[in-house]
Amino acid sequence: MDKVGTKKRVMIVTAIGVMLLLFGIFSEEVRLCQANDYLCSKRFDEIAQMLLIFLPTLFFSLITYKMRAGVFNAWRNFAIVWVPASIFLVAISPSSSAPFQIIDKEFVAIVFSLFFSFISLILIAYKSFSLRKRG
Repeated sequence: MDKVGTKKRVMIVTAIGVMLLLFGIFSEEVRLCQANDYLCSKRFDEIAQMLLIFLPTLFFSLITYKMRAGVFNAWRNFAIVWVPASIFLVAISPSSSAPFQIIDKEFVAIVFSLFFSFISLILIAYKSFSLRKRG
């Protein structure tokens, strides 16, 4: 697992994820879609929603980069499970909500990103304090 998830590799993968997210958000500005092409813009918006999880992932990979290996490894093991699961759940969520339906891709992406951030903070703090007590 250490070869797969070294600090540099995690940083590179999350940076690529954020770049793809930005391409999805700014698809018209970077000329991936024409200005009035609604279907193209909608596809890239859905891709961006699936990749939203990479923003907090990059943030926490930056935070854990200079921390002890035990803290990084604990967070990495959590992220390796959470990020693909989040992307999958956003991908299978309905694209747009009906009048009384509040759950759509955007809602799922935001909620899972917030949960990821909250759990990451708790995990990093817990692991940091537990490793400090050991010495």
